[in-house]
Amino acid sequence: MVTLARMHHDRVLELRWATTWVDHIERIETLFGLPALPLAFSGLLPLARSSHALALKRQAALEVVETERRPLIWTDDDAIESDPLLVPRLRASDQPLLLISPDPRRGLQPNDLQVIANFIDKLRLPGEARRS
Repeated sequence: MVTLARMHHDRVLELRWATTWVDHIERIETLFGLPALPLAFSGLLPLARSSHALALKRQAALEVVETERRPLIWTDDDAIESDPLLVPRLRASDQPLLLISPDPRRGLQPNDLQVIANFIDKLRLPGEARRS
């Protein structure tokens, strides 16, 4: 099975951390043996409210589709569904969009990774080989 880290390494997609743990991400990468990835934002205050983190996550997603004008695959267990105006605004960008809200207790599952791989395959130009 193709993993997200492999897709990032092969430059099929660009992974960015957008988490409330962003200022301690090196610990998480080390703990789980993950590669160092770029951050979507940083500088959360130690006692920052979750609403502040949610706002930064939403802004990072909007930046990708509205400013960078790039497709967005966003997996998040709370930010996507927390703002009823967010998804319509993301869709209004006319950029390809895949939103996955995994169960916070289970995280991304193999089926989610397959959905992501299928989404990427649809974005590829005809005749471009799939790396796996």
